[in-house]
Amino acid sequence: MLKPGKNGQPPTNWGSVFGGSVWEPLHGTDEYYFHSFHVKQPDLKWENKKVREELYKMVNHWLEKGIAGFRVDAIIFIKKDQNYDHIPANGADGLGKCTKKTRNQPGIEEFLHELNRETFSNLNYSPKITNQLQTAI
Repeated sequence: MLKPGKNGQPPTNWGSVFGGSVWEPLHGTDEYYFHSFHVKQPDLKWENKKVREELYKMVNHWLEKGIAGFRVDAIIFIKKDQNYDHIPANGADGLGKCTKKTRNQPGIEEFLHELNRETFSNLNYSPKITNQLQTAI
């Protein structure tokens, strides 16, 4: 997920779960990529239907090969608040926790139901749903 910076600064003051900004600059541009967690783990833009379709192809590929499941412990972070406005800082670094704008956001259930419809339900596959995920849907 890419966003342009503002006056040489990241698009927002959101802080990563692992510390520092959620925004990492793309050298040679004025754009930044988003990472809720580690800088080497960029978030996918789930709002983009083509991204979701490619993800579903990958999931189906592995389901057809017979894998037993997927680790999706961070799935509650797939839906972001689309306003991308600054939030109150909660530390000396001036950043605010991204979880306020990235965890269990309204509309996440649409993505999760679509994921199930386009993948797991096609093979009568029943993923184990944990309490954390149940609160998201």
